[in-house]
Amino acid sequence: MTALSKLKLVLVATTVLMVSDSISNGQASSETSAGEKSAIAKPAADPSAKADADMAKVLAVFSKLGPKSIETLTPAETRKQYTVDDAVKKVIKDERPDFDPHKGLKISNSHFADMGKLSLRYYTPENTNKDSNIPVVVYFRGDGWVIADLNTYDATPSALARKANAIVVSVDYPMAPEHKFPAAHDEAIEAYKYIVKHAKRWGGNADRIGLVGESAGGNLALATAIAARDQKITVPVAIISIYPVATTTWIPPQKKKMPPQNHSIRP
Repeated sequence: MTALSKLKLVLVATTVLMVSDSISNGQASSETSAGEKSAIAKPAADPSAKADADMAKVLAVFSKLGPKSIETLTPAETRKQYTVDDAVKKVIKDERPDFDPHKGLKISNSHFADMGKLSLRYYTPENTNKDSNIPVVVYFRGDGWVIADLNTYDATPSALARKANAIVVSVDYPMAPEHKFPAAHDEAIEAYKYIVKHAKRWGGNADRIGLVGESAGGNLALATAIAARDQKITVPVAIISIYPVATTTWIPPQKKKMPPQNHSIRP
């Protein structure tokens, strides 16, 4: 099985956890900060549905952390409150399982001098050297272009790097409302170009590069692939978008209509 095939398999295996993360983050509480009921309707629970035992522990801890419904908070307030990632870390701290999500990986961060405040986090198999020539994955996190950070979405790139034996680069794009559209998309394609250019230096193969994104990040993955095609740079060999903000309907580009020209000559 190829590394990219393994990558696809591990993504399927982790999708359920990521969907649970998104739902729990966005609908963690039905109470507003003023104690009033939220106006957002929730789907009826399936009485026969049960969470996996490990996930049940995480959700129980998350509930005790007391997160508020995000529609009642400002973006700045939302970024400061507890997330499912915090609940996972607390469960790990309390139970001390014999498992290290970063085992076998080298984790490093960098900022680009020529790209403002944009930062990347590299997840590299520890046995990688400059001649390894292994696949490279560019990863874009989710949470609506507004909240979360690289720490919140650490589990997915860690799992991808370990299971697919690939260099995974997690992109920390600028967030709204401070940075308006298309800031995140512009930075995403610039980060992609940088990674393609420097992949060989890290032991990666830019001709075996894939794009992965969740939710808002799924949109960025698709948009980056389109930009790469249109700008005639290295295109990804795989694109995996998990519950992306996207559509399957293709709308052909509209020809620009020119205003009628008046060719009359006045005396």
